[in-house]
Amino acid sequence: MTVATDTSTSHQPISAGKKGLANAPRPQKEWAIKASPVVGRSKNKIRSVVAGLDLSNTQTDKALINLGLGDPTVFGLHDPPKVALEAMQDALMSGNANGYVPGTGTREACQAVADYHKRWDRVDYVAEDVTLTHGTSHALDMCFSVLASAQQNVLIPRPGFPAYETLLGAIGCEVRYYDVLADREWECDLEAMEQQIDEDTAFVLIVSIFSRCR
Repeated sequence: MTVATDTSTSHQPISAGKKGLANAPRPQKEWAIKASPVVGRSKNKIRSVVAGLDLSNTQTDKALINLGLGDPTVFGLHDPPKVALEAMQDALMSGNANGYVPGTGTREACQAVADYHKRWDRVDYVAEDVTLTHGTSHALDMCFSVLASAQQNVLIPRPGFPAYETLLGAIGCEVRYYDVLADREWECDLEAMEQQIDEDTAFVLIVSIFSRCR
């Protein structure tokens, strides 16, 4: 009878017979798989802060709302419109929405977005001008990935959206900050910005927030 010995573990020798192999414990393997460096560079500051909060001793009987999560539907603050839910149901039951769609969105959906913004922006948009994304972070990720490469630097505003740093860190860029000045209605500090721009600067992110009458 042949006896097989598993030298990678502390198990006793096992029989090579059918019955012995069936009842024998499986050898324990050590996997030498290392995580990508991207894991260490990608840190979401908002999620880190929220995850570290201890709310067990909160002195209130009111339901708490997580303002670190940009999704009002989770807490019932703003449910999806009924017309949107009905349109999704109709599309599902029709059988015409099965399978993959274009990565930038269907032409009908892109045209609907173009038509909506033509009313306010006074620009003659067409469907080809629109790319649909899975939220703002996905749109930023797509833009950053196209514009910047590892070893380059990018200037972002401070204060600003923490996701900028998270997404750029995954690419491997050096993140540099320029201040926006509260006493000047949040204007960019152009002098500080100019001092940090060099030949390795991929782009400067400038955020413009304006209100629009509806």
